[in-house]
Amino acid sequence: MTGHTEAIITGMVAGLNAAKYAHGDSPIELPSSLAVGDYISYSNREINEGNGLRQRFNFSSGIYFKRMKELDLYSLDKDKILKG
Repeated sequence: MTGHTEAIITGMVAGLNAAKYAHGDSPIELPSSLAVGDYISYSNREINEGNGLRQRFNFSSGIYFKRMKELDLYSLDKDKILKG
């Protein structure tokens, strides 16, 4: 995984889940309907299947950027973004 956005989101989820674990709470798992949840799930799956260590997973280019567009998780349409 590369990039500052990717480091922020994975670090935030890891830190939150570490705190939840320390308090005996269940970890959060972000849904794949969100780009962040799909990013974590997809990149982990690809890395564990063996081919992912040679790939670049980031939101701004490469195979994950292409995937976001294919899954309609990426848009520049302001009206679509505001509607959520």
